[in-house]
Amino acid sequence: MKTKHVSMGALALIFAVLFSAASAQPPKEEAPAVKVVYLGKNDDQSIFRLLVENVSGEDCLISLKDETGTTIYSEKFSTALYNKKFYIEEPLIESGELTLSISLRKTGAVQKFVINKKITTTEEVVVKKES
Repeated sequence: MKTKHVSMGALALIFAVLFSAASAQPPKEEAPAVKVVYLGKNDDQSIFRLLVENVSGEDCLISLKDETGTTIYSEKFSTALYNKKFYIEEPLIESGELTLSISLRKTGAVQKFVINKKITTTEEVVVKKES
């Protein structure tokens, strides 16, 4: 009976040490949830919506660059919810790839989205039997 009691005590001590070690680690920063949606075209502009859920309120940087690395647009924010429409001129999209980056200042984590235009032509031939 005495051995069982010592085993329970040792087990309790192990759990106490593991629990305190786990709680001593700093919590991991969650990357913000990012959604980029193509909304359509208006005259000579493509419209995109950028939605960033920055739960931690960490400083973020948004940048839009062309394929040569030239910054077209950049903005800093630290709000919990960032929701904005971007109007991008068609010639800019047709000239090559654009890269939209959302980076966290504190951790340096980056999420990138590539925007490019793909034009396809579809030809459909239909054959129907007449009654």
